[in-house]
Amino acid sequence: TVYEKDSGRSKVAILTFQRAINYGAALQAYALQRVISEMGYQCELLDLDRPAKPAPKRSWLASYRRKTGEPLGRQISWALGALGVRVRGRLVGMLLERLRRPSFREFERNHMRFSPRRYRSITALKDTSLDYAAYVAGSDQVWNPEFPWDPEPYFLTFAPPGAIRIAYAASFGVNSIEGAVRDSYNRWLKGFDAISVREDVGERLVVDLSGCSASLVLDPTFLLGHSEWAALAQPTNLSRPYVFCYNLRDSAETDIAAIKLGQLLGLPVLRLGSSLAAPQRGVQQLAIAGPARFISLIQGANLVVTNSFHGMAFAINLGRPFYSILNTKDNMNSRMISLLKMLELPDRTYDPAGRYCPEVVLDTPGAEVQCRLRIMRGQSREFLASALRLPKQRGD
Repeated sequence: TVYEKDSGRSKVAILTFQRAINYGAALQAYALQRVISEMGYQCELLDLDRPAKPAPKRSWLASYRRKTGEPLGRQISWALGALGVRVRGRLVGMLLERLRRPSFREFERNHMRFSPRRYRSITALKDTSLDYAAYVAGSDQVWNPEFPWDPEPYFLTFAPPGAIRIAYAASFGVNSIEGAVRDSYNRWLKGFDAISVREDVGERLVVDLSGCSASLVLDPTFLLGHSEWAALAQPTNLSRPYVFCYNLRDSAETDIAAIKLGQLLGLPVLRLGSSLAAPQRGVQQLAIAGPARFISLIQGANLVVTNSFHGMAFAINLGRPFYSILNTKDNMNSRMISLLKMLELPDRTYDPAGRYCPEVVLDTPGAEVQCRLRIMRGQSREFLASALRLPKQRGD
């Protein structure tokens, strides 16, 4: 339910990756808005189009790795082949986004509230007389310097003097920040009144970049418990047991792990991804699913296999057995590793060379994990509540 407007309540704005056709992005934004609204504030999501940053000029061939000593003709042939795969994958991804968009928009209409105006740039935000008492950046990878859009708005540099500026469970998505952007991050981080991050790597980066301190908190999806998510779930009408494979980045390793574990358990695999994999026996592709159905697919699964942070987070929160697949090709594993470390679940990362038995595979996060989760949920909620109660002390 979209929260009723109340002109007597203080107004709070959230800036995150809103309106994305992405389950984690949509559900973390919903959760953070709901929690802040239940704390007694009139909360809106700032409807900002993600502003693109200029791309560096470079040869199209330089986008691909060159193998030293190979003839130029072979390099070009390899690059064109790789480009064809990327184009086909992107076209399929665009089709899936289009198919899923109506269910995401319905979820937004029914459960989220956006600012009355849509903003096309940070300049538009700065030129508007915004009247929110507090601004909250996060969660999600809002500070990832490798993303193709300008990160500056997500440091709330547009907020007017006197407003409270808070980062809640913000993520850098990388293990280090290098180059000229460090100076900008230093300046922008120092503008916050309260900073929290969702990974221990983020704690270190905040100190390294700015000298500021940061609190370690849970992702917003953990601010709501099992019963609250179950009430939001959309029934799937699935009667048979299944392994749910959420393959966010369409890695072959994730598909292979899900199929192997499904065969071990004698269960079919339901696969949801950002593209479609080649047809395989025992695997059912899911093309259309909205955020509410995504919750149900995890809640009803006998096992969840995923390379997604939020896929893993919902499996833990809903008490489902799971395995996380770490990406060996990039440095974006820190958020998954940090969460597993905080909840003392190191054995839930899948090892392709490991030997598994059904009893171990189907082991659910136990009472100890849920107890740790409840404690950390209370601490995370308290950080947010205390930050929102900060006095308006900045006059810059």
